[in-house]
Amino acid sequence: IVLTLALTSTFERLAVLANLSMLVLYATCCLAMWQLRRRNVRAGGTPFKVPAPALVVVLACLAIGWILTSITLAEWTAFALALGVASLIFALRKK
Repeated sequence: IVLTLALTSTFERLAVLANLSMLVLYATCCLAMWQLRRRNVRAGGTPFKVPAPALVVVLACLAIGWILTSITLAEWTAFALALGVASLIFALRKK
C-alpha cells in the first residue's frame, strides 16, 4: 500500500497519511490504556503508575484531536481508503 501511494502521490501526502495513522493509533492506545486500568488488567510484574491517569488520557486525546483538526477531508478519505485496503488484505490472509 505504501509503495503504491509513494509511486502515485507526493511525499507530502504520504507523510500526512503516516502522521494521521500514528495519531489515530496513539489515541487508540490512550483509550485502551484507560480501559485496561479500569479493568485492572496486569501483565507480569509491578505496573507503572501514572499520576491522575484519567486526566492524562483526556489531555492526550484532546491534544491529538486538536492536531487532527488540521487534516482535510481528502486526507481523511485517503486514510479511510488505506485502512480499508489494509483490512481487506488482512481478512484475506486470515482465510
